[in-house]
Amino acid sequence: MQTQNRFFDDLARLLGGAAGTLSGIRNEIEGLFRHQFERLLTNTELVSRDEFEILYTLTQTARSNQENLEKRLAALEARAAALSRRTSFLRRLPARRRRTINKNIIKQYNRKKC
Repeated sequence: MQTQNRFFDDLARLLGGAAGTLSGIRNEIEGLFRHQFERLLTNTELVSRDEFEILYTLTQTARSNQENLEKRLAALEARAAALSRRTSFLRRLPARRRRTINKNIIKQYNRKKC
C-alpha cells in the first residue's frame, strides 16, 4: 500500500507555485500603483509639509500684528474723538482766543508726551 498519493503532492506543488506567482503579481501591481500615485502627486502643485508650516507661522504672526495694529488704531481714534470733543467749542470763539487756547493745548500735550 502506498502511504503518499502522488496526485496530492502534485496538487500541493502546483498550488504553492501559483501562490508564489500571485504574490509576485500582487507586488508588481502595488509597485505600479505606487509609481502612478507618486507621479500624480508630483504633477499636482502641492506644497510640502515644511513649506506649509513656514507659511502657517508667517500668517499667524501677520494676524497677531494686524490685531495689535487694530487695537492701536481704535485707541488713537478714541483719543482723537476725545480731543475733538474737547476742542469743538473753539469754533465758536473769536480767532484770537482760539489761538491762545490752541497754544495751551499743544503745551499740555507736549508735557504729557515727555
